[in-house]
Amino acid sequence: MKKELVIIIVLSFLTILSFPFDNSFSNFIVEHRTPILDSFMTFITLGIVDMIILFLLVLFIFFKDRDLKEVFLLVLIIFVTLFISSVLKFIIARHRPDVVHLVKEYSFSFPSNHSSAAFSAIPLFFKENRTIGWIWFIIAVVIAFSRIYTGVHYLSDVLAGALLGYVISISIIKLDDRYKFTKKLV
Repeated sequence: MKKELVIIIVLSFLTILSFPFDNSFSNFIVEHRTPILDSFMTFITLGIVDMIILFLLVLFIFFKDRDLKEVFLLVLIIFVTLFISSVLKFIIARHRPDVVHLVKEYSFSFPSNHSSAAFSAIPLFFKENRTIGWIWFIIAVVIAFSRIYTGVHYLSDVLAGALLGYVISISIIKLDDRYKFTKKLV
């Protein structure tokens, strides 16, 4: 719990500190785009939320023999995270950065659904397998950065998304450890 609290505090601190630098950071990234990174980051960011669930399920199924409890818990974490993140996005209604976007987005900016979904899987992966946890952490960071690089999110959007996904995941895992609701359902 101590490690998780430190991560939450650090992410909260970074999110708060990032707001004053949102525009300058976005502009800096846009000014330093390259054709190769444009293609790579566009590939990473397009449709990734839809693919995250499938990818995570495949990882869980192939890397370790497990019952359906962990798979159900992972899907629950991602769906709850995306639901809460989407609701917050429409309540807060922050407009996207005023830069050239490499991809089209039609909803609001804060928080990033891509980041919240990607970071929501990290605690469960670390709990089950540290190697997969570290691999997914790197993937989540790349996904989050791709959202800034493509011009559709500010730094604070992706940091808040990461924080939200992490907190929701930790909360659901702790509730499940205590009340065993996934064991009762599966």
